[in-house]
Amino acid sequence: MEWVSSGRKPSRFDEAELMVAAIRVLAAEGFDRPVIERTLMNIAPVDLDLLHDCLDVIATMTPLDVPTAASAAKAA
Repeated sequence: MEWVSSGRKPSRFDEAELMVAAIRVLAAEGFDRPVIERTLMNIAPVDLDLLHDCLDVIATMTPLDVPTAASAAKAA
């Protein structure tokens, strides 16, 4: 799975599905919201409105909804 969209130059996080997957992996590793935000912004340009929408969705999930790093690696 490619973590950033390649349709735009430079590649960027601008698709909700990809961003949610990246956030889930980082959350499963125990990172908090500020660290997740900075990490994604360091990887590639980020649509900030979309990032905050996705983080809000993830925040409403129970811990059982967030996959483990092992299950995320299998899905990739």
